[in-house]
Amino acid sequence: RGLRHREIEKPNVLMVSRFLPYPPKAGGKVRIYNLIKHLSKKYNFILLSLIDHEDELGYIPELKKSFVEVYPISAKSSLNLNFITRLFYPDRYKIGYSYSQELVDKFKELQQTTPVDIIHMESNELLYIMDYVKHTPIVYTEHDISFIAPGRSYYKSNGNIIGSFFDYLKKFHFHTTHLQKTDKIITLSKEDERVLRTLLSRADINLIHTGVDLNHFSFNKSHRNAKKLIYVGHYPHYPNEAAVVHFAKKIFPLIKR
Repeated sequence: RGLRHREIEKPNVLMVSRFLPYPPKAGGKVRIYNLIKHLSKKYNFILLSLIDHEDELGYIPELKKSFVEVYPISAKSSLNLNFITRLFYPDRYKIGYSYSQELVDKFKELQQTTPVDIIHMESNELLYIMDYVKHTPIVYTEHDISFIAPGRSYYKSNGNIIGSFFDYLKKFHFHTTHLQKTDKIITLSKEDERVLRTLLSRADINLIHTGVDLNHFSFNKSHRNAKKLIYVGHYPHYPNEAAVVHFAKKIFPLIKR
């Protein structure tokens, strides 16, 4: 029900994401958007995603070129946790940024009304959804495992060293506990694959590098002598900011020299 009749013979994949994978202007969005565009020939993809602004609803017609159904959820609510559970729940996930009771309710509804063959998680901040999976296989894509190391985490410290360290321990516990419930984990780098294989010895893990669209990024001989550099990164994602600062201070002076 809810799927186009001509595509009913294809397996149904329910993708759960923290953000809409359109427009493809950030690393995670580019990867998801292009993978789904090609894989939609073999699968029916259903998107369940949080949105931050109502104007994102304007992207739904474009998304429906690859997804058979799109369910944007804008409501976010605080977690109603008991004291013991709250001790182990990361701060970032319970302050109204990623947790949504409406998302949980819609997820439960889709499992009851739609024949879902695979649940594909595309956000570590929505891993709590795994607590509501019935009997469907879960595939999870780990975009960045840097939370494992406190000094390299993509969450900036709030200045409270003790509080930040305890929140790091909660993130570590939260992620490793939920990742053990997955049937397949996809990593994007060899380092993340190595770390997860160490932490989750029984997990089914595969490394799938992010590709490059060679038709779009074709080599242009006329630009071969141009001395121009551009760094494309989503700067709210802390490692991108750290990387370009490191490049500017440590590497670029060597290039100029």
